[in-house]
Amino acid sequence: MIAIANLTLALTLVLEAHWVAWFLWDFGLGSEKGIYEAATGGIAGGIIALLPDTSRALFKDTAAKVLSSSRTTILLTAMVATCLIIACTVGRVDIVLPAGSWTVAVNGTRSPFFESNAASTIRVFRLSYSTVDANVARLHRYAKATPFRPSTLIFTENLLNTTVPLYREVQDELLSTYFQYMENDYLDAANRSFSTDDGKQFKELSRIYGILTRCFIDTDLSQRADVAIETYSLEYPSSVWIPLLRSCIAYSRREYIIAQDPLHTISEDFLPEFKATYLFFRAVNGLKAFTATRGGKPSDGVTPELLTDFEAAAKVELTPGAFSDLVKQSSSIFQGIASVYLSRFDEALAYFRAASVGRNGGLRSRAFNDVGFVHMISGDLFEAKQAFYDATNEGVNTFPTARINLAYVQMSLGDYAAAHAILQAAISDVVLKKVALAITYSQRPALPTLRFSLDQTIPHLTISY
Repeated sequence: MIAIANLTLALTLVLEAHWVAWFLWDFGLGSEKGIYEAATGGIAGGIIALLPDTSRALFKDTAAKVLSSSRTTILLTAMVATCLIIACTVGRVDIVLPAGSWTVAVNGTRSPFFESNAASTIRVFRLSYSTVDANVARLHRYAKATPFRPSTLIFTENLLNTTVPLYREVQDELLSTYFQYMENDYLDAANRSFSTDDGKQFKELSRIYGILTRCFIDTDLSQRADVAIETYSLEYPSSVWIPLLRSCIAYSRREYIIAQDPLHTISEDFLPEFKATYLFFRAVNGLKAFTATRGGKPSDGVTPELLTDFEAAAKVELTPGAFSDLVKQSSSIFQGIASVYLSRFDEALAYFRAASVGRNGGLRSRAFNDVGFVHMISGDLFEAKQAFYDATNEGVNTFPTARINLAYVQMSLGDYAAAHAILQAAISDVVLKKVALAITYSQRPALPTLRFSLDQTIPHLTISY
């Protein structure tokens, strides 16, 4: 019986020794090591088999005495107990760092300057369930040192750089491209930041910029766009940007229903800026999916849920500033657009007017343009004229087609001279030049049918969508 007990203890000790080696020194327990151990055991068995009979008999007798000894029982029990004590009292935290150069402090004790060309892990051992404060590049994160299986603190490139003001600024500029307004300007601003000393360190944001440029500007939707997002996903598998980038590619291909799918999961851990962007862009694709059906009934796609998403985006608590203004005004504008599709014109006017008093001048102009549109389709020409006139008072931030819409209203009121002057000025605008020339040199053009066309057949007397 003692021999059986000792064999059981010996087997337990071997298993515990393997665990201790893994827990303390990351000594692997994979299949390759198992093969090595099996081979070592086989070699030992072969050597014993080659011994003379007398030697083998002596070896067996000695082994039997050792296994039957109470001293062996005590020794094995002590060793097993020691391993159990280590297992229960020592906890471990793995601090995972991205490639780069970082200053690391654990519970206030600063480690040597840490630098690596690839992702690396620092192992920290403390008493079980004691708190570990990891400070990497002035960013604190906390974890309990857990026994048996280590807990993990992952510091991503994105997370570490959020403490850098310029990084947050560039991130906001890239997120701003999803709000259907001045994508070129936001991408240009981000690109200029990458040339600064700090901006050169933003490797991940630079990758994101390249993909967004393909989606919103170059519309290079060949296989290279898919390769770019897959490469990014492999390098940054936990990035919150991945669903947004996949949605962006589908959006640029006009696959609006597919574009909504990646944005349905919004984690409570997301930064507020990402929550707002997920909600807004998901709703935009829902609205686009409806208008792309060309003639479907409002109930087919524009549902109150779209309004809920836009409203939720506007209510996300953001740090006051340009990005917050963009989110709130754009969300109000698109709530108004969705309301127009639902034939809720009074609600639409309320949303547009709310956006028209925001701090972003370009969006104020856009909101006034849409106020004018609703008045125009309702037959309130003088109200429409005033709204379009207000939309043209933002200088360089004037929403481009507001000028064309104002000219249309002037023509409908019979003031062709005023309309001609507006169109003549619009010729200098790259966006408006073609249509302004077409209208200017036609013979007293007739006003298009004033209705809200689901297939957008009225190209300039339209809402800002």
